[in-house]
Amino acid sequence: MDCQKQYVTIFESAAVGTAKEMRNTGWLRNPSPDQLAQMARQSHFLPVLRFELVDKKKRQFRAQRFCFMGRIETWISLGDRGKLHALASQYIPLLGTDELYQAPYGFMG
Repeated sequence: MDCQKQYVTIFESAAVGTAKEMRNTGWLRNPSPDQLAQMARQSHFLPVLRFELVDKKKRQFRAQRFCFMGRIETWISLGDRGKLHALASQYIPLLGTDELYQAPYGFMG
């Protein structure tokens, strides 16, 4: 996690997806906690979710996810504004799932 200016950014280890793919294809049957920890240490981290402070007085935030679609690499707004706790509760459980990328959105041009 990183907090800069009006953004709180959540990063995800590329090893998480790799371990899931390896397990699903049979290359890695049951990774031990030590194996997963080693993969995480050797991994690089990608920004996947962030919360933008859009109203300082009301402490309103907007959730955004990063789009990794080739030429469209940018942040995409997810739904409406809200309190940080409510948005975090809604979107953080979706990390590491396809549901994060199926959430309602609007482009941040």
